[in-house]
Amino acid sequence: DRWTTNIGGAFRSMKGMLQFGRRDAPSVCMLWTDGRPSRPSSKYDAALGAKDLRSSCRVMVVTMRPAVPKAYVAPWVSHPKSQNVMVVQHPNLMVSKVMDVNTFVCGKVQRFLDWTKAQNKTKTVR
Repeated sequence: DRWTTNIGGAFRSMKGMLQFGRRDAPSVCMLWTDGRPSRPSSKYDAALGAKDLRSSCRVMVVTMRPAVPKAYVAPWVSHPKSQNVMVVQHPNLMVSKVMDVNTFVCGKVQRFLDWTKAQNKTKTVR
């Protein structure tokens, strides 16, 4: 299928990628989607994939269109649901949302990004 949304497949791929992560650090998997699963069977597949993934890491979902409501994806994410489902109303807001997620999920990543940005500004001034 050329134009399908295979969310179950995405969750299974994430589960496979976890084997390459650090075992001493908590894992977070984030799915960005602009659509719902393509068929009723795909919705079931997504639910199973999410359930399996939640046993290994924190699962977050970011929807990139108002056509995919929070309530639709909430069953797939980790608890607390309110912190693991996000909506981006317009593609231009994606960078801002990524920064919000970095700040929320990993403060160290944000501090590193801020430091890198400051270093780049210093190099530009010289």
